[in-house]
Amino acid sequence: MNTKTMSHSSDPDTSRIAAESVDPHESARLKLAILDLLGEAPRTADELTAVYFRLGEINGWPRLHDAHNVKRRLSELHAKHHVVRESGDRRPSAHGRPSTVWELAVPLDEARAVVNAA
Repeated sequence: MNTKTMSHSSDPDTSRIAAESVDPHESARLKLAILDLLGEAPRTADELTAVYFRLGEINGWPRLHDAHNVKRRLSELHAKHHVVRESGDRRPSAHGRPSTVWELAVPLDEARAVVNAA
């Protein structure tokens, strides 16, 4: 894994150390969990995060380092893997602003295969 792309040269040493400690398999497992949750129902990023925190330990999913991990992986699933898309719906977020509702762009099995192949 190229950890240099995960932190900036101007970042403090703690950021560099954190980037080096990231388990690449953990990121893939998080993406697969998000796909499973979207396979159940379209959700906003906030809704995904809340469900993930509630069910993560029970399902043996990777522990989240912060609440933005789900949003980062959701972004990758959309922009890099092209397996999720905006549903066209919006719901209020935790901050009261409208938030994008995400859904699977391909069948769940296909989405999981794309993520596993990456």
